[in-house]
Amino acid sequence: MTPAILKRKSLETLKPLRMVTPFTVRNALYMSIPTGILLTVIMLLGKLNTQTWTVSPDFHFVLTLSLNCALFFLLFLYVFSILKSGMRVAWRFALATIGALVIAASFSLLSNWVKNQMYEGQLLEHLGDNVLKDSLIAVITILITVLIYMLSRRHQMEMENEHLQSENLLVRYETLENQLDPHFLFNSLNTLSGLIGTDDEKAQAYLMQLASTYRYTIQQNKLVPLADELAFADAYLYMMNIRYGDSLTVVRHFDEVQSGYYVVPISVQLLIENAIKHNVVSNRHPLTITVASTGHGSLRVSNSMCPKEEDSTSEGIGLSNMDKRYELIAGEHISVSNDGTTFSVEIPLIPAQKAEAILAKLGEEMG
Repeated sequence: MTPAILKRKSLETLKPLRMVTPFTVRNALYMSIPTGILLTVIMLLGKLNTQTWTVSPDFHFVLTLSLNCALFFLLFLYVFSILKSGMRVAWRFALATIGALVIAASFSLLSNWVKNQMYEGQLLEHLGDNVLKDSLIAVITILITVLIYMLSRRHQMEMENEHLQSENLLVRYETLENQLDPHFLFNSLNTLSGLIGTDDEKAQAYLMQLASTYRYTIQQNKLVPLADELAFADAYLYMMNIRYGDSLTVVRHFDEVQSGYYVVPISVQLLIENAIKHNVVSNRHPLTITVASTGHGSLRVSNSMCPKEEDSTSEGIGLSNMDKRYELIAGEHISVSNDGTTFSVEIPLIPAQKAEAILAKLGEEMG
């Protein structure tokens, strides 16, 4: 997703999340069976010592169970359909309650007639008891369904909140990237301007290398392999060596960290650029920059200090930008130290497995 697309994509036009809800016919069926069995067992256990059976107890159990499960299914299906409708919440609850009680009363009349037909009048149940029992089923159904509805809505709100937070992080990250690209181009063009007219051959070589390296800065990746970032830093150093010659030295010390780790793009290059930008680089004051692994999951870029007088009030915008990008993407922070003679910055190295998981999640959010 490009920055332009993100700017056009307001929160109101984000792709809505699909409601993950148990309000389906299949789930209504699954819920009606165990609740029907439980209620039937409780009902029949209370009659074992008082009931004079004129029909098979097994047949009575099966018929009662079937009727109870059928009523639970109808009620779950009805209440589910009402609660997931687009009406106001108060209307949904009122209509679900009234409708469930009407369905229960109607079902009582029908089931009482069915039993009289099955038993040929031998096991006549009082209609009032039947209505009371089915009304109890309706109340149980409403309570269960409302509980499920509230839990489902809470889960949905958490998902939507997480979705919006992810979108917000992406927008913030893209904003930081938009600040970084002009920064790199501006400084590079300043360097090119200094070469034009004084050494046109170097200016030509610098311009060709600049075109090559700028392609790297406009990529859309949020994390890049460390090896790619170091290659980009080398290309940038090639341009700087054209300008500064032997006054600029970069020393590398790596402990087999180039493979299997990722970093935020343009991080190593930015630290090298900052060292050059804020320090005097001349024959009298050569600048040495060291890029080294620390052995504890980070990469340190340090430089000897000979600050430019006009740069003593530097606001550290570049480092703040980098720290925010690491925080937004990987939940990590950079570390800055200054002992007066050496300035050092450590950036986290993201293991490949974690980086792939981050990129996969970002791909889902942006897709």
